[in-house]
Amino acid sequence: MAIQDPSKWAGAWGSGVSRSGDKWAADYVAAGPAIFQKAAASVGDWQAAVSSQLAADAFVKGLQTVNFSQVTATVQGAGKTKYTTSGTTKQASYASFAQAFGPKLQTIVNQLPPRGPRGSAVNRQRLNQLLDAVQATRGQN
Repeated sequence: MAIQDPSKWAGAWGSGVSRSGDKWAADYVAAGPAIFQKAAASVGDWQAAVSSQLAADAFVKGLQTVNFSQVTATVQGAGKTKYTTSGTTKQASYASFAQAFGPKLQTIVNQLPPRGPRGSAVNRQRLNQLLDAVQATRGQN
């Protein structure tokens, strides 16, 4: 399977981001206050990295005091603007990533076993192999 030329990735990504500000804002707001409640509920994971009950308490308190009306206004205003303009302002960074990661991805895909019948164990193995190989490039792209 051939991977699209990495030199084209940034342009495709940028135009997609630039067009999708309304969808991004709507999806963010649709998630509602639950996104902050889920973060507060996972304080144990966060605390394990910080190792302080005081920090954990402050983290949860901050999440519980989020004014979602204010979040909504920010997302639909400045957030959406920043999101859509990133399709233009961050293309150079994306292009740099694509040039580093594209050849690695092509090598990874070339080394995958052939596809099997739909729903087969070989397809699950192939997916896991792809995910593991991509994960192994983290921090090197």
